[in-house]
Amino acid sequence: MKITRVLNQRGFTLVELITVLGLLAVVLLIATPNLSALQEKVKLEADARQLAWILRQARQDAVFKGKPQTIFINNESEEYRWYAEGKNKTYHVSPGIDLVTSNCASYTSDGLPAYSFNTTGVPAHAGTTVLRNKQGDNRYVIVSAVIGRVRVSPDPPASWLASETY
Repeated sequence: MKITRVLNQRGFTLVELITVLGLLAVVLLIATPNLSALQEKVKLEADARQLAWILRQARQDAVFKGKPQTIFINNESEEYRWYAEGKNKTYHVSPGIDLVTSNCASYTSDGLPAYSFNTTGVPAHAGTTVLRNKQGDNRYVIVSAVIGRVRVSPDPPASWLASETY
């Protein structure tokens, strides 16, 4: 009985495997900084949408519960508080995200900007809150004056002057 060798064996050589792993390492090193920038943009968008959702929810609660709702923005502590029916609920922005400014027309005695919604859902004043990430990207959470529409935009409101920077 003779043992025959298979001459056409299939598979990869060690050199081929090491070459492919080396190329993957180079691609990952190049892509990693871009992934962190993408992660920062996602965090910024998520925080802006959360603030917008809280504002919309406060407006809706004002209408359905028949009681005014107020959201206080604290730029220094990077948080906002929902005050309703004698209770406070505090929300914090993600690490690396800054609450840059809020230009609400109503302010508390502590000097904090505040969005207030009456029982018809109409805000006491319009305003815009600016959130910024480490890369300098901004998201604007805009509350319109008449109907209280809340939206998130990558661009500042049209009513802002081009010379203003936030």
